[in-house]
Amino acid sequence: MGAIPDSLKQIFVAEIDEQVEALESGLLKLEKNPTEQSLISEIFRYSHNIKGSSAAVGLTDLAGLAHAAESLMSQVKNHHIKLNDDILALLLRFVDALKDSSTQLKKGEITGPLISAETEAIRIYLEVGSKPTAISTPGAQITETHSESSSKPNEPHIAQPTASEIVTTTLQPSTSSTSSKPSNPPVRSPLPTTTTAANSSDEFIKISARKVDRLIELFGEQVILQ
Repeated sequence: MGAIPDSLKQIFVAEIDEQVEALESGLLKLEKNPTEQSLISEIFRYSHNIKGSSAAVGLTDLAGLAHAAESLMSQVKNHHIKLNDDILALLLRFVDALKDSSTQLKKGEITGPLISAETEAIRIYLEVGSKPTAISTPGAQITETHSESSSKPNEPHIAQPTASEIVTTTLQPSTSSTSSKPSNPPVRSPLPTTTTAANSSDEFIKISARKVDRLIELFGEQVILQ
């Protein structure tokens, strides 16, 4: 970093200390109310102001760190990512880096790798941590299954019953025992006339009792005559 005139350095240090104090106070409030949009906008605005002031006095590395923090809060402010403990930790480390830079400026010039390390940490989170995770939805699976089935035109399509059809079929009473008419009993063919019945009709005749008595009398007279 280039040397800053003492007049500008004093103004910048006084301003950065004021901004850092307000930034730290806002972060502590944001920890207790992570969904408070006014606090999120306030942190974003402080980061933006620090970026502009640092760039104005030629502190490009410090301006780069403030720009990274501003970009992170912009993602939160626009609901692209949700505020969490990791983001709050990065912002608190951003505050610590600002305090360290102010202390070094009061002694001379800013030295050390702290600013570069914190800038890289925020940039890595923006590139990796804020990417949405791909979620497999049932609809995608259904679409894939449909495409597989449609790619086989030779296979017959079997219509699946709907839920209402299944319920209707299950609750519908069986009509087999009430509506169906009983089948007529089989007609039996007359039994064939047996030989015994035919023979018995030849051996017996019908005759009156008076004739039987007369035959007995004649039979008795015949015996006596003999």
